[in-house]
Amino acid sequence: MTSVNVLAPGVADARGQYAGEFRRPAGQKKGCAARTPNPNRETQMIVINGREIETDAEGYLARLDDWSEDLASQLAQQDNLPLTADHWKLLNWIRAYYQENGTAPNLRVMQKLLKDELGEEWSDKRRLFDLFPYGPAKQGARYAGMPKPTGCV
Repeated sequence: MTSVNVLAPGVADARGQYAGEFRRPAGQKKGCAARTPNPNRETQMIVINGREIETDAEGYLARLDDWSEDLASQLAQQDNLPLTADHWKLLNWIRAYYQENGTAPNLRVMQKLLKDELGEEWSDKRRLFDLFPYGPAKQGARYAGMPKPTGCV
């Protein structure tokens, strides 16, 4: 781990709070918030075809094997977002990316690879946000049954 002193120990910040050391995991870029699992996280249950499926408070699946197209459709319906053929094309791409790389793609990776794999129009950030207005990487990963993308999204 790389250690970065935010404030010297014993020195108060502008709010009068004392700060120690902030440890950034090796390889994490400056400015990206670290994500650590919260054992006390809030969970929710979604019922799909009579089956209860556990999600976290943000709607990401607790078990990736619980994903189905019906689940994606219900999540989209909760957001008042009808899924079109373009939505499904992107959701299937996200799922394939995850299977190959073991992580959900962030927006920059999506734009670069979509341009190469699906054509120039798929790399347009506005088009991706038109499809998933709450964020192509986050909302797309949630509908695709993937974990929340890491890094800055």
